[in-house]
Amino acid sequence: MRFPRSAVGPDFDRTEAAEPASLILLTAFFNSFVADWEVRQRVTAHLDMHFVYKMRIPRLTPAERAFGPIVEGAARLICTTAEFDAFAKDVGLKSHKEGVIEALARGRLRAELDGLVAHLLGRRRSSRIYSPRSRLSPTPSRSRPTTPTAT
Repeated sequence: MRFPRSAVGPDFDRTEAAEPASLILLTAFFNSFVADWEVRQRVTAHLDMHFVYKMRIPRLTPAERAFGPIVEGAARLICTTAEFDAFAKDVGLKSHKEGVIEALARGRLRAELDGLVAHLLGRRRSSRIYSPRSRLSPTPSRSRPTTPTAT
């Protein structure tokens, strides 16, 4: 199978056999807010590969419950044009027509994927992650209400 250059980048070794579903899983992980946040915590000036090598990457197999939803969701975000039809079929979609192109639906799907990745890495809802890509502001800390004291 030949991958579109835009899906894998110029440095991808096309002779090495890689499962398309595994590539999409890795793509979903690296595009998540959790991965973005983790890298931003470590990088001071520029991103080197040693930062990437130190990242926590979930090692999922197709037998695990989270594998399918992440791969399908990421495939629906990636496979939106006819050039991705072969790739879409390799990961379980019928064609690029199952891809999501509407902005609101893409946003919802990205949020679902971010939640799945965060759950895999042990992030809880109470420790929300803020990213500049997000339009939502971080949740402010709530202080306890004070009771009036008698004077």
